[in-house]
Amino acid sequence: MKPRHLRPLLIIALLGVASLNSKFIGAVAQQSSPVALGNETALGISLYKKGDTKAAIGTLRAAVKKQKDDADAWFYLGLAYNKIDEVGSARKAFEAAVKIRPDFAAAHTALGYTWVLENKLGKAITEIDRALELKSQDHQAHYLRGVIYLRQRLLARALDESNVAISIAPGYPEAFFLKSQALMGLYSEKVISRGELSPQEYKERFKGSQDLLRQASDSLERFLHLKPDAPDKAIWQDQLETMKFYASRSDKRTEPTPLLANGAERTRARIKQKPEPEYTKAARWAGVSGTVILRAVFSADGQVEHILVLQSLPHGLTQNAIEAAKKIKFTPATKEGRPVSTFAQLEYTFSVY
Repeated sequence: MKPRHLRPLLIIALLGVASLNSKFIGAVAQQSSPVALGNETALGISLYKKGDTKAAIGTLRAAVKKQKDDADAWFYLGLAYNKIDEVGSARKAFEAAVKIRPDFAAAHTALGYTWVLENKLGKAITEIDRALELKSQDHQAHYLRGVIYLRQRLLARALDESNVAISIAPGYPEAFFLKSQALMGLYSEKVISRGELSPQEYKERFKGSQDLLRQASDSLERFLHLKPDAPDKAIWQDQLETMKFYASRSDKRTEPTPLLANGAERTRARIKQKPEPEYTKAARWAGVSGTVILRAVFSADGQVEHILVLQSLPHGLTQNAIEAAKKIKFTPATKEGRPVSTFAQLEYTFSVY
């Protein structure tokens, strides 16, 4: 049994890949089946659409046992398994569907989706590319390809795919979420500090960064408007406000941090305690490793505030890093003997080994 919180909603950053659920059926319904549906297949599909997943699985399993070359039954069986987080079973069902009907575009998209969930990105992109060969205007396939590019840090390509998905389906919220994350990635490449900067280096590094941040916040705001019931909405609402906070400081030389300044009148913030975040079961199952990078304000009163995600990881790792950052204990920086608020960059590395 896979971890329950592997429910396929979003896995970009804290969230990410939209579930191929009832909304996905609309695209499938437009594809004509080469054969008439059997009674059990039709019943299984009806049960699935009504939300009776357990009964749908039983009925569709009986259908494929009776008629092994029923691509529609295999496809909906995969969707039903996917809905209860049985990713491996879902993948096998989708594999059966595309083997029976190689031109089944929606099944290729769904199969690619399961490979994304299992972090097999090479196999995922193969299926997504095939889906788009068969149906170039599949906005979910473009979205998933963008998700894969985002995971591979091919940020410009991810941004392009999000824009294509939006042009095809302007009301598709997940495409705006992907766009926001791609833009944040491009912003992060400019602002992640790898050492002290000279004034000229600072100017070059941050050129154009605020525009990227504003576009990212606009896209995230659009996502939240289109998907008011988004999972972890409070988290993303908080990130939106944090984006706006940093964007509002575009004309103030306070980034990346006053801690880079030297001189007798200043002291740096001193971290006294930095708790480590937990590695989630879902991330371990998916084999996810990497580094979460955050920007935060170490306030004059000793609080960690305005935590902005610069580089993220899926399956709850980013959220765990944020929670760990909130628990940091530090002595505030000072200027001329008085505590002052400063910016800081925080990194949390996760390894599956």
